Amino acid sequence: MDEKLTMKEIAELASCARSTIFRNLHRYNIPTRKKGFKLCRLPMSNDLAYLLGAVASDGCVYHSKKGDYVIELRVRDKPFAEEFVRRLQALGFSAAIHSCRDGYYRVVKGCKEIYMYCKRISLPDFSILETLDQKRSFLRGYYDGDGSLTFSKKEGYAGGYNIHIFSVVEKRVELITDLLKEVGVHPHIYSQVCKTQWGSPRMYQAVISNRVDVIKFTREIGSSIPRKRPNLTLLDKNNYAYGYSDEELLEWLKEISMDIGRSPSEADVNQHPLGPRVGAYQDRFGSWNAAKRLAGLETYAWGRKDGA
Repeated sequence: MDEKLTMKEIAELASCARSTIFRNLHRYNIPTRKKGFKLCRLPMSNDLAYLLGAVASDGCVYHSKKGDYVIELRVRDKPFAEEFVRRLQALGFSAAIHSCRDGYYRVVKGCKEIYMYCKRISLPDFSILETLDQKRSFLRGYYDGDGSLTFSKKEGYAGGYNIHIFSVVEKRVELITDLLKEVGVHPHIYSQVCKTQWGSPRMYQAVISNRVDVIKFTREIGSSIPRKRPNLTLLDKNNYAYGYSDEELLEWLKEISMDIGRSPSEADVNQHPLGPRVGAYQDRFGSWNAAKRLAGLETYAWGRKDGA
């Protein structure tokens, strides 16, 4: 067991049939690896995690006619294909981009280790992602493949940007949502029926719309595709707290408190003709009550008419 040999290798050493080894392992309750998941000699890394995310979203794995284990990416975004090749090269593999007549870019590479990892991810099983950096890299690769960025001028949206991550597998979207929460981003899950030439599958998506979460996703995960990157300058300027320092925001709360003789409510701040609004405190400090605590003011239980 310490040498991590396969049943076939043990049978050759013992000069007996593989079935004999299999029968004895089960007789003595010796644990075995699942079929098809031979131990990979390629250690998990940020580059490998990105490749797994890219293949899970917009790639495929298969056996070639020659018996090779193949991973393939076929996309319209050339920057995505270039990033995929760069990550392969960082792992020591040679790869090239092939331009197709239909406008797609194709990258094909034979690698059994990556193939085995991709099979694990496709279950889906994300337990092989060990560190936060690996989870961020996986999310970046997945977003490059099956993610999109939309902009809405509707009032109430966080700077207008919304980040969408798609899958037809509900369990996969739930696990991706868990990964996002681990890195400090809090999406919502939605589903809808999409009409395509292959039928009408139900599409699931994790949507990030909160301004703070959009900024955090962009800075910590990001994308190799320019059209999928939000304009952070625009996000900052649409921020209610833009132009105010932390000290100025807290000082303004204290001034209102002195004017009205008590801890201000959300209505007190929003109805004041001057100064920042409650949204500024929520953007900067995470919540209204968190800002009041930093200012040394009393916070009220939810539902009280005299406060927020």
